Amino acid sequence: MKLTINMPLMIYWQALGEALALCHPLRLDPARVMDLLSDTSGGPNVLKVRGPAVAEMLKGRESGVVTFDIDSAIKDLRSMLAEGERRGIELPLVARSLACYEEAKRKVSGGAEVSAVSVYWANRAGKQSAQT
Repeated sequence: MKLTINMPLMIYWQALGEALALCHPLRLDPARVMDLLSDTSGGPNVLKVRGPAVAEMLKGRESGVVTFDIDSAIKDLRSMLAEGERRGIELPLVARSLACYEEAKRKVSGGAEVSAVSVYWANRAGKQSAQT
């Protein structure tokens, strides 16, 4: 059940980062964006708790308490893939999310709060375009 509960959440943190990258050019206040998302169908319950920390990280500040780190998320994603393979179930979103988390870990830190994955991907698009 742990893997079943964590799977949508792990995929969500990646999807949130990509969504934030899309709205990044609007230069909206990160706290306002998190508030809006947490009050819409686009945000799971976790945003009510972690949204303010994500907003702080988007502003370049510390996230505060680490409730679940990137290393633990990667471990769970690998376990999900292994369990899926044992059962003959393909998990393409988990596989792609794992690759994204591994990239974030190389750039951020495995000990960082898992929601830092969202912040990394939100900011990655701007860094990529600045380098080209």
